[in-house]
Amino acid sequence: MDTKRRKLIYKILKDYYQERKTQQFIADKYGISRIMVSRFISKAISEKMVEIIIHPPEDPFVELERELELKYGLKEVLITPSLQDNQKTIDELGKAGANYLLRNLKGNESISISWGRTLFALVNALPKSNFPDINIIQMIGGLGYPEEQLSGNELVRRMANAFNGHPKLLNSPGIVASKEVCEALKNDPQNKSTLNLARKANLALVGIGNFSGASLIQKPNGILTKDDIKSLEKKGTVGDISLQFINKNGELIVDDVNERIIGLSIEDIKNISRVIGISGGEYKFATIMAALKGELIDVLITDKNTAEKLMNQDTGS
Repeated sequence: MDTKRRKLIYKILKDYYQERKTQQFIADKYGISRIMVSRFISKAISEKMVEIIIHPPEDPFVELERELELKYGLKEVLITPSLQDNQKTIDELGKAGANYLLRNLKGNESISISWGRTLFALVNALPKSNFPDINIIQMIGGLGYPEEQLSGNELVRRMANAFNGHPKLLNSPGIVASKEVCEALKNDPQNKSTLNLARKANLALVGIGNFSGASLIQKPNGILTKDDIKSLEKKGTVGDISLQFINKNGELIVDDVNERIIGLSIEDIKNISRVIGISGGEYKFATIMAALKGELIDVLITDKNTAEKLMNQDTGS
């Protein structure tokens, strides 16, 4: 590059980076095109006439978040502290989920939501706001036992109330006794309309559930029978996303129970443009890993210990 060209580029760089002038302003100033200004800046970067240094914020998790995003091809990862008290860890995950949601809202979205403790914490962390054009849509039927406050319909009502938005509810359990009952309830006009809206949502909020005796869905008198549990265990179920039971590779478990679930299918969920998975804790690791392997979520909000374990995990195992 000749001296005159380098001198011009130097002046352009000073104007652009130090004086914060627009490329169009610089083009007009020196009597060249805006495209030429852009090319000069790119050339200066490639030839190291200018070096850009990005200083990270004072956040202990920001580098780990970025590494996980790159490793698993996620749009974003957010990490919260791992606390000895499991409920406090869940509360922190809920706060992070609420902050993420508020940051991404334009005010006219449709949001599908499943159910669970972490999503309950998210809803509780939402401040009262005014988004009258937002639709909050239930993507899976109810739980049917005393923890009904964790169920999808209750979370939809609470979130819609927090946003001053519109709740769209499913009037059915999550799992019913037979395929025939399931089809009848799916074809109920209100349920059919709600499920169609849920499929077309701009984003989905999902918990990531493990498959063990501690799981809500395995509680006595819950929505799974003992035969359901035995069958799903034999087929290698590690957990679920919105009652879509998956194996360690994130693949849908093929079982009769699938024909009795009233909610979005695994493909429906994957087709939503932004699926936000919120989950943490050692006992959730296997299901979180499965969800990542199956590319079932786009955004992960989890705790530090889980994040470090994911970072150290061999994705081929």
